[in-house]
Amino acid sequence: MALCHTCVRLAREWLIPRMIYISTQNHTDPPEQPLHWWHHSSWESLEAAAGECELCHLILTEAARPRLPDKFNYLHNISAEVPDENARKLRCQVFGGKQLEIFSKEKQLLVTLRTGFDDESRSRAPETLRKVFTARIVSPSPEDDRNWSNVKEWISRCHSSHPRCSAWANRDAHARHLPTRVVDVGDDDDATVRLRITKDDDQSQYIALSYCWGQTRTQMVTTSANIQERIDGITLSSMPRTHRDAVTIARKLGIRYIWIDALCIIQGDREDWSREAALMHKVYSRAALTIGGLSASNVDGPLLPQRTARHRIAVPIPWPFTSGPYASDKPYQVFITPQFQDFDKAFDGSPLSTRGWTFQERAMSARFLHLAPELFHWECRESAVHEGDSIEAHHVPYGLGLFNNVYEPKGEILKILMHNAWADAINEYTKRSLTVGGDKLPALAGIARIYGEQGKLGVYVAGLWEDEFLKHLLWQADRTTGAQHKRAQAFCSPSWSWASIDGPIENPAIKRAFAGLRMLEDLGSETRHTGALTVFTATVERDDADEYGIVESGHLKAAGTLLEAWCLMTRLTPKTGERVIGIPSGVSIGSCILDVEVDDLAINVWMAPVLLCEKLFENRIKQSEVLILKDITATHQQGFTGKVFERIGKGRVHYYAFQNSVREDYTIV
Repeated sequence: MALCHTCVRLAREWLIPRMIYISTQNHTDPPEQPLHWWHHSSWESLEAAAGECELCHLILTEAARPRLPDKFNYLHNISAEVPDENARKLRCQVFGGKQLEIFSKEKQLLVTLRTGFDDESRSRAPETLRKVFTARIVSPSPEDDRNWSNVKEWISRCHSSHPRCSAWANRDAHARHLPTRVVDVGDDDDATVRLRITKDDDQSQYIALSYCWGQTRTQMVTTSANIQERIDGITLSSMPRTHRDAVTIARKLGIRYIWIDALCIIQGDREDWSREAALMHKVYSRAALTIGGLSASNVDGPLLPQRTARHRIAVPIPWPFTSGPYASDKPYQVFITPQFQDFDKAFDGSPLSTRGWTFQERAMSARFLHLAPELFHWECRESAVHEGDSIEAHHVPYGLGLFNNVYEPKGEILKILMHNAWADAINEYTKRSLTVGGDKLPALAGIARIYGEQGKLGVYVAGLWEDEFLKHLLWQADRTTGAQHKRAQAFCSPSWSWASIDGPIENPAIKRAFAGLRMLEDLGSETRHTGALTVFTATVERDDADEYGIVESGHLKAAGTLLEAWCLMTRLTPKTGERVIGIPSGVSIGSCILDVEVDDLAINVWMAPVLLCEKLFENRIKQSEVLILKDITATHQQGFTGKVFERIGKGRVHYYAFQNSVREDYTIV
């Protein structure tokens, strides 16, 4: 199938020259190409041509795919640019210098396609042109050797030119490199793999697997009873699909060892689990690569799912230059391909994005290969790229860069950035779910341990840090996602810790923007923040020696003012769930967000000021960030003096309400 005359003109007279003009930034002379190009005169004309024209057929089939929500009113804005007399015509434009967009005002349809060289043309094209046509023809099969060659090149480039990635992986260069146990994948034609107990001086490379166990009967695990069988050999055909595919990937990449938690941690052995969990941050950060499949919801799912017919589409278009700087004795070959799903769309809603444990597995990795249904996505601490990009492509990291400020090989780490990253981590992590509710803190312990290694934020207490502890107490339920919060069924932590609640949590008080106010204070700004709560001790009891692991009980002894109030059903902002706070006299003094929503029209509560914010205008305005508490003294008298409370929310109120209150000692459990 060839191109119709309309598409040939599009490529020769406008598309290729236009893309070169945009990308080279050679704007000294007015462009000969118009900003937009009119394609077919109507949708019916496109349909008629699609039977004989490859590009028209591609446009038509892409237009029939499910539409994504127009979040930013992009279609509306383009429609406004097209006069009504041209509403039936198809308009083309280049977006971002790299993509071809075809728009129909009549149909309210936008089709986005990519343009790129084939491998042979890219190998001989000058750098100027390689930067223009960056798309790479995608492999029709995920197991294509061309794909694995690409992944090897990503790994090699990262090792040779990314100092931040190497520094992250080798934070403790003198410690043991390999995990306690790994799976030896053997050679390509081996029918078995083996569990291997590693040696202290072995510096071999290994892959770490991030995946969802799921609810399935075909789990394969190592136990105290069968560990010798695992060492003797595991038949490849007996392994669940996710594990088998992981072995295939390791063999394709020429990496002998792979770490799979179900096989490398002795399941049901509490002592072994505790010891290995404490090493989790090293397991993932030191791996040559972490791999994760975005389509498998359980261990029976494939890491390498079969691809669709779209992956075999690459429409060649003619090279227009026969003379000048862009001419070549052998014309370059440019292809137009479908636009495949970007990383955010592939990752959001995938099984890996909803599982609690996989958050830190990704965050702790130096390098991560996301195996999405449509594309392979590479991510390291300095770069992000996918297989639809040229090998030289470079983008800002998707998510691994989140914690780069926590560990920098050079220079001073700013506490303000560490607190900001911690707030982001808690918000993202608490959107996920855990099969075992008691894993709330252990599943984040690896990240917390990396923070603790820096010695910047003091002692770690049930998800909160000693440095800026008062601000860490001011977390609140994030209801903007529509999630229903509930108190954790299995005890995870005391009520003053965010870990006591199942559901998304945010903490604006430790975000960089909030902390920026403190910097303004130092410059003499008209805002002051002072502590209104004295914390004597924040104590937790753990089930083992791991300070970042499971918490069995805890309490906070403090001194400050207290005020009895009513939390009313009236919501100030339904989206965030803010309620009105009033004192017994009937005066409204502020608002609060309950940790867990209730149906009561009014709740009797106590307020404890934590942080006082004072704005020095003509009249002083004082507001206080407060904890909303429930009096449980009657059921918790033993072992405590004074009132005993349970935290049930967080609020902001006018401070004048506390002016006549007396400071007293109390406990929050």
